[in-house]
Amino acid sequence: MTLSQLKQDIIDRWLSAYDEENILPQAVKTVYAPTIRFELGDYNKDQFDELRILSTERLPGYNFIYGLDQFNRPCYFEYQRQDKVSKKGYYTYTDSLIEYIEYDVTTASPSCIQRIIYKGDEKISFQSIRINGTIDPELHGTTKTEIMNNLLKNEYSLFCCFELYHYTDNRISTADCLYIAPASGEYQLQKKYNYNDAGELDEILDTSSDNSVLYSYVKTPTNITLQQLSDQVSQLIATEIIATLKTVEMTTPMGILEIDFQSIGTFSPVIGIFSQQQQEDIEKLQGEDRVTELFYFDNERTLVEGRSFERLLWAFMNEVNILEDYDLAIAMARKTAWILNNNKLNNEIPITKNFMAYSTDWDVEAKDFTIVLKDCGLPEEEINKWKD
Repeated sequence: MTLSQLKQDIIDRWLSAYDEENILPQAVKTVYAPTIRFELGDYNKDQFDELRILSTERLPGYNFIYGLDQFNRPCYFEYQRQDKVSKKGYYTYTDSLIEYIEYDVTTASPSCIQRIIYKGDEKISFQSIRINGTIDPELHGTTKTEIMNNLLKNEYSLFCCFELYHYTDNRISTADCLYIAPASGEYQLQKKYNYNDAGELDEILDTSSDNSVLYSYVKTPTNITLQQLSDQVSQLIATEIIATLKTVEMTTPMGILEIDFQSIGTFSPVIGIFSQQQQEDIEKLQGEDRVTELFYFDNERTLVEGRSFERLLWAFMNEVNILEDYDLAIAMARKTAWILNNNKLNNEIPITKNFMAYSTDWDVEAKDFTIVLKDCGLPEEEINKWKD
């Protein structure tokens, strides 16, 4: 199959899946999780590489429910909250196909389909189509073909992934990929799989149509602890931030450096620069007004140019995602600011007497800002200025 054929194939499967909602296999065991588990992208033919926590008891917040079959494989799924099921799905296994189909209970329509096609022991292709949110209520009552046509036309409706794998020496060497993402539209890239001397997958590199290269997987180093890895990432990012600042034209000393770590994607940072005058204007405000003005100040953000940290950052975030302990990522981000506050940017950038750097992400609230500053290494007298 070509990538276009894979796309059409899963669209056809989505249409035929409308008539299969009540096909739910028998399970011999039930497990619970706080977030989604058992995604087909993690499947390796013999078992799911599910390294994240599962519970045999229904704990608070564990709303993702999976039934396991006699081979300890997932066979059905329910998302249940306050005793109300809003999503349900099932897994099918054959020698040549592994398939997962999920339904939106409210609309009785497929919300996600994922498929892996095998030829013998070789994984030939991966297909995934997932609806972003729910189907527009205005489409209720229309035919399934009309619904799919509308989803394909709406640039915000679908997440899709299609991958064709190529082999060298009995292992995947490259993959041709087609993606659809909300607002981004349709785009292609090629993945390159690199292995270490032990034959283990070491990294996956994505090359886009403009020949830019990014990591999509990095194996975690085995010779250091996770804390040591975190510290290395913080130091590398701090070094690259200084190098980036040296390329920025500044007419007055820098007063505040904001380092934004987004809690999605690669967690890669961008920086916001506040001049001496902007710092003085903000400091004239009181309490929470000061923090709010800082957070929403309309400053241009600058991407950190150097990428020396990217490989280790991917490895670190891979472990964070497995552990689902995002406090580790927050600590790494704030350690980056701690380094810059303590080394004063290595005296390479003009800064004010009371310069401060801080790291943030989308989840930080104004009431928590003094905690952020403490973690970022600011002295107590500076932190007190930001209290109510």
